[in-house]
Amino acid sequence: MNKQHLETESEQEIKTYSRDRTLESEAAEVGVSQLPSEAEVQQAYAQMKAKQPGRRFVGVRDALRYPWIKPKDSDHVLQMEIDDVLTVLRKEVQTRAERKKLFVGIFLSIVLLFVVIAIFTHHTIMFTNVGTYISFLMIGAAASQKQKAAALAISRFDDVRAIGPLAEALEFNDKEVVPMAEKALIILLPRMKASDTALLNAEQRFCLNRALRGKNTELTLAILKAWEQVGDAKAIEEVDKLARGRGGKNPQVVAAAQDCLPFLRQSAERQQIGAQLLRPSDGNLTPSDVLLRPAMPHASTAPSEQLLRPTEIPDNLTL
Repeated sequence: MNKQHLETESEQEIKTYSRDRTLESEAAEVGVSQLPSEAEVQQAYAQMKAKQPGRRFVGVRDALRYPWIKPKDSDHVLQMEIDDVLTVLRKEVQTRAERKKLFVGIFLSIVLLFVVIAIFTHHTIMFTNVGTYISFLMIGAAASQKQKAAALAISRFDDVRAIGPLAEALEFNDKEVVPMAEKALIILLPRMKASDTALLNAEQRFCLNRALRGKNTELTLAILKAWEQVGDAKAIEEVDKLARGRGGKNPQVVAAAQDCLPFLRQSAERQQIGAQLLRPSDGNLTPSDVLLRPAMPHASTAPSEQLLRPTEIPDNLTL
């Protein structure tokens, strides 16, 4: 029994060693050795918090510099487990979308009001500060401090479920959040499998495709590696540009893009075939008043008024 126990432990050690070696080789391939540490995350959050004090903007001109931030309850997000952080992120994404709709509505109302005033007064001076009002509109699209804190928190988890929110964090335009998101994505993206396709929604895929245009070579290689498993037709255009060497990309990126393209095209073909198979039939439906004739080899000579219709039940039929 002890011998069997020792053999089991030995097998587990071999599996653990093999897994660690695989992860090390993947990390070495993309040039990053580990996920952001707890200390790095805490330091980035402190810098972000100091840069964005919890104050409301004063006037529309300060909209970009001092966005509507709610620092309350952001600190404890860093101490949450991944499931709780994912829940926070989902709520913040929904709140951000609703806020964006609200600000778009306000912006369009202001523009309409100015148009009406200009028509009746013939004064267009209010249109001279259009850039200022556009900055007001961008508040709705800005990520809250809580969402940024959650993105930092999730960057330290060794879990592929973090990839989607980290992809969105690439669009935050924050000097503390974006590097952490990139570092984590470089580690996590190559670990994606075909079964992880549902982990990325359309917006998150769009963010990763945009990142392919950036200057971070390690991130580009990691995205291309992931697209071999979970890519779709919408990624073909960007990957094809890389494969053709546009923009002066290095040979390593060009080779990785060329290797990725066949997988993307196969995925696009499967999606197209699946869409065709799931397409509803457009055949003509049988009208409800079509007369029913018995399935017999000879033609029926019964008068049409005696034939059954689909919605009729004979009076002498016993149920």
